[in-house]
Amino acid sequence: MESRILLSCFFVIQLFAGAASGLMLSTDREHSFTILSGTRTVQFTCPATSTAPPVTFRWFYKRFPADVQVELASNIHQTISGNTMIIDQLRKTDKGVFVVEAMDAALQKKSCNFSLKVAYPPTFTAPLPPDRTATDQTVTSITCPVTGVPEPTTTWLKDGAVLAPGTGFTINGTEIMFTGATRLDEGSYQCNATNHYGSVISTPVRLTVIEEVVFIAAPNSVVYLSVGEPAVFMCNVTGHPAPTLEWHKTFFPEDPVRFLPNGTRPQVSIISGPDYTYSELSYPSVTVTDHGLYECRADQLTLSKSRLFELFISAKPVIFSVHPPEVNVLLGNPYTFICNATGHPQPDITWYKNGLEIMTSAGRIQMSRGVLKILKVEGLDSGQYSCHASNSIAQVDSNVTDFFVQGLYFTKQPPTEVLLHAGESMVLNCSAAGSKFTIDITWFKNSVKIKETCANPRRDSCHVYVNGTDLHLAKIRGQDIGNFTCQAKEVGVQLEPHVLVTKTQLIILEVPKFDSLLPAVTLGKYRGDLDMICQATGVPTPTIRWFKDGFELGNDYHRKVNGSRLVFVNLVATDRGTYVCVAENQGGEKQQQTNLTIITPPMSNATVAGGYSYAIVRWEVLHHGGRNATKLEMELREVSPRTTRWVSISVNISNSQGQYVLQGLDYNATYELNVWTRNAIGDSDPTPLKFSTLSPGNSDRVAAWGGMGFWIGCMTIRPEYSGLSHFLMLKMAQNQPGWPHSAYT
Repeated sequence: MESRILLSCFFVIQLFAGAASGLMLSTDREHSFTILSGTRTVQFTCPATSTAPPVTFRWFYKRFPADVQVELASNIHQTISGNTMIIDQLRKTDKGVFVVEAMDAALQKKSCNFSLKVAYPPTFTAPLPPDRTATDQTVTSITCPVTGVPEPTTTWLKDGAVLAPGTGFTINGTEIMFTGATRLDEGSYQCNATNHYGSVISTPVRLTVIEEVVFIAAPNSVVYLSVGEPAVFMCNVTGHPAPTLEWHKTFFPEDPVRFLPNGTRPQVSIISGPDYTYSELSYPSVTVTDHGLYECRADQLTLSKSRLFELFISAKPVIFSVHPPEVNVLLGNPYTFICNATGHPQPDITWYKNGLEIMTSAGRIQMSRGVLKILKVEGLDSGQYSCHASNSIAQVDSNVTDFFVQGLYFTKQPPTEVLLHAGESMVLNCSAAGSKFTIDITWFKNSVKIKETCANPRRDSCHVYVNGTDLHLAKIRGQDIGNFTCQAKEVGVQLEPHVLVTKTQLIILEVPKFDSLLPAVTLGKYRGDLDMICQATGVPTPTIRWFKDGFELGNDYHRKVNGSRLVFVNLVATDRGTYVCVAENQGGEKQQQTNLTIITPPMSNATVAGGYSYAIVRWEVLHHGGRNATKLEMELREVSPRTTRWVSISVNISNSQGQYVLQGLDYNATYELNVWTRNAIGDSDPTPLKFSTLSPGNSDRVAAWGGMGFWIGCMTIRPEYSGLSHFLMLKMAQNQPGWPHSAYT
């Protein structure tokens, strides 16, 4: 016992001798450990002594050396007692740096650092995929997701044997990468990971090398066949693994796709080997229903390729509807012609009457996809009808049907209205058919039979007469106006004869004539309203249209066209211009015009020049606005050295420019002056002016003008306006050379 104590004293002495302070560690400051995960008890101790006891200890932890350390306390997993910490059942998460700090009563500090690595055998972090595919055109890799401490060494196996380096692939630890793989690379791959504490081998990964599909035979993109022809289509492919082939068909790209199995129509045969597949699609005899879009699709694992082609089946048009040689239909009844035809492409149907194509498809006669419908048969519908079917392959015509209308009808019918100028001539034709009896044509005027005939049509006395079944209107006059009726009546009928009538109204045209003329110039007040009226008579009643500067007018925000009236609300300057009223009917056209002038307030300008106790105002009317300016208006006030109220001045004017003198002003004063002119419409914008008078020193030469002029008015100034002197007098000066034309005095 005595010898152990002496040894300790000797060791302590050595620590004191090498220490700069009273706190000493009896162990190294830095310690590193690698301990297997699952070790039951791990103990760290930092022995420290001091000449200034007591020594206290604090424990800290950080996962990595650069992390900020956190202080530790005892818990269910670790026990701390002074300079000792015990970890129970070591875990992987316990790795890191443990720091214990020792401090004595003299506040001297020293620390011990324990770096702990937790070791464990190789472990897979994720399962390996069971299968992988590769091609000679892609890069494929297999990764071994393994971890362990110390880091495991990885070995790759192929089909159970260790894989040696070769061409077409590279091994980089836990990864094997294939570039340009071939069939020699196919097989079962495993990784074997080993470290000091154990070894693990992965489940096998099956690598399949794909040689992509190559079409060595396929149909053309478009195949044309006629109905009844046989068809054989080849689709041959190569690839590894051997692809599977399927045939599909659709009529149009947007229609559902239909799988074509082997059957009677079509027949499908398939031959396959290790790296090829051949297939044949055949029809013994194609029909129109075989037309469509076909696909030969090759499937190889997750890859697919296909070839598309369209089979176009053509068939000549065939008309299979019945077209009787003769049809009799009563007048006024409906009738429907039908033309049914087959062919591919679907044939177009056109209808012909008497060898001419029927173009109308509206109203009484309607056509739609092989159907010609006459809603109400008329006499003019008689004739020979046929249909024509055509497509891009051929065309065919149906038999001709003679269509007879039974019942009285007009073959020539005059118009319901005839418009003629006085002195013009016209012939109205009227004839009828549809009866086995004789048809008599009779003309009436205002319900009175026209008996007059004309032996010499050149005579001026022949104006209305009948020649055969035609009514002649020759050099018509006002008394020839009336309603004319053509009557067609069966003759020789035992019972009631069939009678048809058609009426025509004769109108003699009268060229439009204005009731009154527009003035050459129309004056409109600015911002006022205006109503222009242009009325005309004629036969038929003429229509009125308005134009401005060559353009027809319509309604806008302040102008409305109402037949013969053109109404303005709130006239503006842009409304000025030339307005034309046009009256027209079938007889002719007349027009008249007016110039619209907009009357506005005047535009004026003014200047002022100050003297000693006077000022000269020069004014000018730049534009009178359609009404002469008759007033010159002014407002005057002093603003310095004193401020006075405004004084109004109004003067009658008859010229476009002039001069005025303001007298009796204060010396050396500043004034404000507003000047404007006025006409019957309103005031111009005022011209704001400012001027100053001069200091006294010379006599006021303007006062001498009083002997040359004549008074036109005066006004007395109240005492509070003494800043304008005692009064302002208005004086119109005579036109003297060098002197103002007029003056204020």
